[in-house]
Amino acid sequence: MGAVYLFADSLSLEQANSLFCLGPGYQSYFVHDSGSTLPDGYKKHLFDGRLSSVLVMAYCPKNCHGQLCLNSPSKVPSTYFVQVPHAVMKEGVEVITTHSIHNSLRSVGGIQILLPLFSQLDLPCEDGTAMDGDMWYV
Repeated sequence: MGAVYLFADSLSLEQANSLFCLGPGYQSYFVHDSGSTLPDGYKKHLFDGRLSSVLVMAYCPKNCHGQLCLNSPSKVPSTYFVQVPHAVMKEGVEVITTHSIHNSLRSVGGIQILLPLFSQLDLPCEDGTAMDGDMWYV
């Protein structure tokens, strides 16, 4: 599951394009642009306060506790819901988790485990023939 947003108003073409340029890893509520590396032209359509003011609900994978996704848009008093609008994930839905390259390397044993593998890339096959380098090109 990636981030899911519901807005009370329709998005303009510029807002939709800027939202697309944020990519699937964006998991915030359009309040400030500190976590964004977009150019200023895109930022002005996302972080001018209009999107955060019409945000009805926002579910982000980083804001999940077990099977419960917590709704936490920037507007605290919501006129759209009678109760707190948290969501429960159905069976089979998994939260997307991202890891830095540093943590990913550490999970396989570190770079010291991977470096010896690179020296084996050009070794001949067990039957004595050399690997055809063209097989790696698509």
